[in-house]
Amino acid sequence: MGKRSNNGSVATLQKGEHLRTNLGIPKCVAAQLVVKGTPCRRLIDAISHLTVPLEIIVNRLVAGMPAWLRQLVIIRSLRFLVALHCILPSMVAKRGLADALSTESHALSTFLWWARLAPMTLRRFRSALHMLSFLHLPPQCLREETVEFPEQNVRGVYMHCATPCVEDPPVILYFFPGAFMGGGFKDNRGFVGRYCEKLQCDAFLADYRLCPEHTIQDAYEDGCRAYEWLLTRKAPEKIIVMGVSSGGGIGLRVLQMAATMDQSSCFRRHPVPQPAAAVLLGPFINYCPGPNCNLDHSINRNADIDLIVTQRVYEFLQPLMATACGGEDKKEAMSPLFNSIDGLCPILVSYSAHEVTADDCEQLVSNLRSKGTSAEALVQPYLMHCFQLWPSFLPEATQAEDDNARGSGSRVTRGEGAPLDMWLDVGSVVGSSLPLTNFLFMAVVLALATWLK
Repeated sequence: MGKRSNNGSVATLQKGEHLRTNLGIPKCVAAQLVVKGTPCRRLIDAISHLTVPLEIIVNRLVAGMPAWLRQLVIIRSLRFLVALHCILPSMVAKRGLADALSTESHALSTFLWWARLAPMTLRRFRSALHMLSFLHLPPQCLREETVEFPEQNVRGVYMHCATPCVEDPPVILYFFPGAFMGGGFKDNRGFVGRYCEKLQCDAFLADYRLCPEHTIQDAYEDGCRAYEWLLTRKAPEKIIVMGVSSGGGIGLRVLQMAATMDQSSCFRRHPVPQPAAAVLLGPFINYCPGPNCNLDHSINRNADIDLIVTQRVYEFLQPLMATACGGEDKKEAMSPLFNSIDGLCPILVSYSAHEVTADDCEQLVSNLRSKGTSAEALVQPYLMHCFQLWPSFLPEATQAEDDNARGSGSRVTRGEGAPLDMWLDVGSVVGSSLPLTNFLFMAVVLALATWLK
């Protein structure tokens, strides 16, 4: 059950509560698999390196499959895993962080945990994010309009999903996830299309430049250009900004730049009106923590238990952040958490109390409320970063969706003047970041773990 926070905070552990880490594998065994320099990890790295040619072939074969077939295989596989967990003894089936999790969450934990063993590269990272494209299909009612204005640095797709009877429908301005290093607007059409169908609105999925080829500042500039362009088509009170993870960071920074008049803003002219509202899902808004500083920060504390931002993902991403920010000394200035939040629109922040961005989401909500901004936190325990991406599989994500539907009242009006009495339903899609190569050496790792016991 989702928990609405009155002060933006959630206790991560109740009295007597015990988190089941690493699927319950003994700590000494798990350390052999994930800690740098151990024989098992070196062996896993070697096996992973040998499977790269096969991985490339598999990825190309999968990419050539019809989208409906790819989706069918993934969803049926997950459903089979749940059915298997339903018939297994409880002591075997419950492998997630806490017994209170649903059977589906325990099954997903079993499925995704092995991703933390695979060495992460830029190619693998981007390939994993591409899986969003075939885990949920775009809506059948979709009519797409390609947006391409190179001279304005505006690129993306405008999805027309509202029915003809809806005059001047609201629009979602969406920024995709990917830690600034991967992802793409095309891969998120099904993700956003689900919202469009339910809310009878349209959406503009904006593209932005990725690191390490570019910088985070470039991504912010592209976000501002996207909002500028959308304002030429829609009144601000018809727009809801939405972002996931790094996309949430871009969305928040766009709002901040719209509200400020100083030189840090990427907007060409001011004033820039705020949109009706913003919905941020596990926003990545603090780029300062590292392995040698802020050790008690959730990104350091929870990488051991997060199923998405695992130790391997963190080891891959963290060294790239300084360059992405334009230098180590610019990390704080680039972080939306440390920029002005005066004059922002109402914001809903959805996150897990046990994910890597938990501390910053909590701090953001607290900061917004201290400035008098309408801010609401929807917090779930025991789940991973971007858990909202799994509502068709996880009951907890569905609960978050229902909680948001009972949210904070009208923020946008439909063209005919009727209030849209709900926030965006946070988390209405299916997503995954499990590298395909994990399956190639999972059996070997299981054998090693058994032998080490």
